[in-house]
Amino acid sequence: MQRNAKWYEETAPAHPSSNNGLESINGTSKREHTLRERLPGGQFLRKVDGLLRAWSSDRDPSSSNCKRFAVTPSISLAEWTAAFHWAVRKVKMLQRTSSGGCRLYYAAASGRPEITTAQLCAYQKSKGQWSTFDDFKTQEYRVWVIKFYPDALEKCSCSCPYFLKHTICIHELGMKIRLKLVDVPQEAKVIPLGPKRKRGRPSMADSSHYIRR
Repeated sequence: MQRNAKWYEETAPAHPSSNNGLESINGTSKREHTLRERLPGGQFLRKVDGLLRAWSSDRDPSSSNCKRFAVTPSISLAEWTAAFHWAVRKVKMLQRTSSGGCRLYYAAASGRPEITTAQLCAYQKSKGQWSTFDDFKTQEYRVWVIKFYPDALEKCSCSCPYFLKHTICIHELGMKIRLKLVDVPQEAKVIPLGPKRKRGRPSMADSSHYIRR
């Protein structure tokens, strides 16, 4: 198992775990440009030239219809609500200092007792030492590690599975709320602590204006 010790998703956080994005681009190219046909060399190169020109125009920042690349994750109202509830509960955290101005916050995973120094030491000692998948689940998912950069909030991360998939989670966002680095939308505060927000509520596609500058 040691030779495959880097197989799990947390090994490369914030990186794609599949090639779905690439296949989507390939599908668009075939559907809109080559019409899923094999073209002669010269005709293919002309199609590629037209494709690159069209995509460059679509991404031109000076264009009024510019399709901008997303550089920060959008935060839904449900995620704001859950993060606000997590922050209000004042979950016990253990803080450590890391290199590069990074702070490490450790919290017990959901459903587990509050974290202690002894538990943290045991977690750090067993890090990466598992030999079966069950050991991996037990050891890796008992403590959440929040990497916090006070001077670069966009670099903050969490080791929980939700963050690894969505690049946002209640722990990372909740720490920003606890430290008063973001303004929580008023709509996220109206649900009493405990109940979950019902489905069908509107989401905020652009939450960047809630980040304090």
